[in-house]
Amino acid sequence: MDIKFGRYTNAFRGGIKNDLWKESEALYFDEIKYIDSYMKFFEYLKDEEVNNVEYERTGEEIKFIVKQGSKHIKGRIDATKITAVSEIAQMEKFSVPVMRKLLEHNYTLFYTKFALDNDRAILKFDSANKACQPEKLYYALRELALRGDKSDDLLISDFSALKPLNEHKIALSADVLDLKYKYFTKWINEVIAKANDKQITDKYSGAVSYMFLNMIYRIDYILHPEGALLNRLEKISSNYFAKDNKSLLEKIEIMKKGFEEILSLEKNKIFEGFYDVISTFGITNPTQHAAVQDTFKNNLQNVDYYINEKKEEYALVIFEYLAGYCLYSYGLPKPTRDLLHIVFVILNEDFFREAGVKELYYSGSAKTFDEKLLKERISKIIEEAKEDFPLADIKTENLKFNTLIAFLKSYINEINQLNYNKE
Repeated sequence: MDIKFGRYTNAFRGGIKNDLWKESEALYFDEIKYIDSYMKFFEYLKDEEVNNVEYERTGEEIKFIVKQGSKHIKGRIDATKITAVSEIAQMEKFSVPVMRKLLEHNYTLFYTKFALDNDRAILKFDSANKACQPEKLYYALRELALRGDKSDDLLISDFSALKPLNEHKIALSADVLDLKYKYFTKWINEVIAKANDKQITDKYSGAVSYMFLNMIYRIDYILHPEGALLNRLEKISSNYFAKDNKSLLEKIEIMKKGFEEILSLEKNKIFEGFYDVISTFGITNPTQHAAVQDTFKNNLQNVDYYINEKKEEYALVIFEYLAGYCLYSYGLPKPTRDLLHIVFVILNEDFFREAGVKELYYSGSAKTFDEKLLKERISKIIEEAKEDFPLADIKTENLKFNTLIAFLKSYINEINQLNYNKE
């Protein structure tokens, strides 16, 4: 099966891309060659692996397409100005509530604005070239891309007057859809069953909250939902972390109800949330390794607590939570992303085996590691990282393979000590 894992990220792009960015800025500021500068800008933005940006120059004009999720930005640059548009939805009839919602959204935007183009609701950016240096163009297109991609599904689900327009979704095969649906519902039902057990919730409410949050991040990373389904998960997560003076038990109940509502959806509605896309901008911003270290520090003491309570299954949930939260919340360097992916493979052996993944590092039935395979994979990740991060290293001799808990503790400790300094 061809399954993509994790959110797209353009964080920490490397030396060649950094050189293109510097060339773009030099052409813009030093030589005042706007069109030449923007051509270098689009070279910087393009990810050759996914063909996310298309652009063509004719004289002093550039036409471009930037792909983000289900939406494509179409733009034009001439000698004096830039215009870029993301088509959001078709308005089949004039709707005051829709217009009011679009105006409300405009107050939250920095570079772009919602507008009407005949019967189409669009998100638009325009600027004079002399007022649009590469940095501004980057953040304007990022806002246009991320808000455009998110707004279409949400607005269409809220207003019957709006209909889909020019969606660019890549359909999944039937077997991939069935596998994602199977584990989506399985994981939710398992955690709800724990939350419904009063003995567990009363004594280990902290563990239950970890279960719900970990499930959100696991679903986000492994199953990769999009659109309205992703928004439901994001809302559950943000509600938990909201500073609203609700008790932990109240927040658990809110999360439980949120997932029960998701399970009540018709199967085809859940299927609609699973599709592939091409993206240009990551949702998360580039994040330094210190944020990962802080996340580990703030949660690892809870691992020891559950181990001492003879509740190792709850300790394992926290290890997976650490990987999931970091991948969900931060724009991480590729080595960290690849190393944390291993945690998901180890702790979700059943899914990855059924998905046809060959590199399975741990056998849950035998409770044994494929130590050689695992060390080879870690070494390859570090070897690939050396070009951009010469001091990055994982000391595989420090890893402990006698138990699952022992391995994860030693492995997280090694990731924690990664050195991303250049010298």
